[in-house]
Amino acid sequence: MMCNLNVDGPDITTSTKATAHDPPTIVITVTRNLAGVEVVLSTAQVLPLSKILDLLVKEGLSVVNCVQTNVEGRKIYTIHAEVSDLSGIEPSALQRKLAESIPSSSNSLLSKW
Repeated sequence: MMCNLNVDGPDITTSTKATAHDPPTIVITVTRNLAGVEVVLSTAQVLPLSKILDLLVKEGLSVVNCVQTNVEGRKIYTIHAEVSDLSGIEPSALQRKLAESIPSSSNSLLSKW
């Protein structure tokens, strides 16, 4: 399994693949905004959503909204979370913790795209 990390400004994206020829198994994007962060997870599998939400709360975020949408056989989870002090939130660290909390990406290699 392979996991790629793309850092582009305030956006952090991670994708995991079974092999280099397969489409991504999961894509995780963490974007900082004025009130907190937006986390988008795109996958073909069902995610342990309670575990993901619990991790965000433990990081000091207040989850405001969580929506799951199905698009072409993939599940897209969009989570909006707020925090009183944005300086305490590092998107790349949060992205890594999220990737580690998801079973299919827990043993993945992180590298920059």
